[in-house]
Amino acid sequence: MRMRRTFFSLLAFAAFGLSTPAAAQFPSEVSFFGTLPKTKDDTAVNLATSLKFDSGRGGGVALGGRFGFVGVELSAFYLRFDGMTRVNGTDVLDLGALDLVPISVVASFHPLKDSIVDPWVGVGGAYVIGRDLMSDDLDTAGIGDVELKSKAALVANVGVAVKFSSSVAIVVDGRYIPLEMDSTPVNGGVTQKLELNPLLLSAGLRVSF
Repeated sequence: MRMRRTFFSLLAFAAFGLSTPAAAQFPSEVSFFGTLPKTKDDTAVNLATSLKFDSGRGGGVALGGRFGFVGVELSAFYLRFDGMTRVNGTDVLDLGALDLVPISVVASFHPLKDSIVDPWVGVGGAYVIGRDLMSDDLDTAGIGDVELKSKAALVANVGVAVKFSSSVAIVVDGRYIPLEMDSTPVNGGVTQKLELNPLLLSAGLRVSF
């Protein structure tokens, strides 16, 4: 629930920001995304055992402003992956859902500026919030909940928008976050570093004001 509150709080912030007098003084944009995220290959625990997070899905919202060829954007995405422990390539223990909320600030360069086709490349930083892993299998194995430590990371961003009018565009967006997160059983145990490095592939709608 904390993850969803964070996500929808940013959505409310975006709506408020667009209604303020300051927002009306420069081009403002709000974008809504549907996202298919992917993670890195399995995280190795030992020669036989690995941790896998796949079947990613999610969405995001972004509030941005444009200053000539440069764009600045605040965004948040809600991502969910299915976690599994694998032994010799076989799924053996359900880790539950891995929920992540990356909150990012990205600066981007728009070489074509006001063209109908608007490509860009950007870079920035994110603070990634993770929810504890929970499942019946973890409880049965005596491990219990596994705490994920939230962490800051870089963000690389490329995308393109195709405008249908001066205020509406279809957007295709890609983001890469080189991310490792520490995971520690709440009941005590060894901390395992999860090599996630999520790649976010998104499509959505952008509205300019």
